Amino acid sequence: MTLGWYSIEPSFFNTMKIDIAAGRALSKQRAKDSIFVNVDAEEAAIEAAARAIVARGLNVVVNESAAKLLGFRSASEAVGKQIGIPIFGRNLVGHPPSSWAPCATPASARSAIPSLR
Repeated sequence: MTLGWYSIEPSFFNTMKIDIAAGRALSKQRAKDSIFVNVDAEEAAIEAAARAIVARGLNVVVNESAAKLLGFRSASEAVGKQIGIPIFGRNLVGHPPSSWAPCATPASARSAIPSLR
C-alpha cells in the first residue's frame, strides 16, 4: 500500500478551513505534533534531532480514505491507534474526509479526523 504524506504546520487546518471529523487538529503545544529539524545545523545535530524524533515517535493526521486503506472501519476507530511507517513510529490522531487527498502528517495523540467546512 502506498500513501502520500505531507508535512504541515498546526495552522494548516484552520487556514484551509478544514474541520476535524474525529479526534483533534495539530497543536504547537505538543512535541509529537512536530518533526522540525533545523537543516541549517551541523550534520551531527541534524542526525541527533532526527534520531530523537524516531525515538519519541510522532503523531499523524490522515483522511478518511487513508484510514480505510489502513484497515479502520471509521474515522473515530482510527483515532489514537498506532500505525507503522518505515521511517517513524506515529500515533494516528485524526483525519479529514475522503475529498481531501490521502496523507499522513504530524499531529498529537488520540485526536483528529478533519472535514471540509
